[in-house]
Amino acid sequence: MTKINTFVTAEEREAIIPSLGYNYLLLKVEGPSLQGDEWCVRIGNPSLKHRQILSMVEEEFKGRGLSVKAAGGGKLAFSPDKTTVTLFGRSADFGREHDRGLTASVIQKEVPDFTVEVKD
Repeated sequence: MTKINTFVTAEEREAIIPSLGYNYLLLKVEGPSLQGDEWCVRIGNPSLKHRQILSMVEEEFKGRGLSVKAAGGGKLAFSPDKTTVTLFGRSADFGREHDRGLTASVIQKEVPDFTVEVKD
């Protein structure tokens, strides 16, 4: 199976500014090479809007023969000690995802050394 989730690399984690609200999107990934539902969470720096994140991810996945659909999003923040991810808020472009627990589980698989908290 193709690995599609890239939440944050170790190098990116070191560059993250704690407690800043990053925009994220929960994305449904579709394509002939996939079996069943595949989900991905992508984040963007605070200056990127949710629609800009989607546009970048669409181009990336198109090159892999896959398509993505935004299922909603919000903001996330990293704790100062970089051990906790907190999900909150909603996307102005796509609204809040229907199942924030799904978002939390996708993130948890990508960064198992983090605790994922859901607020609101």
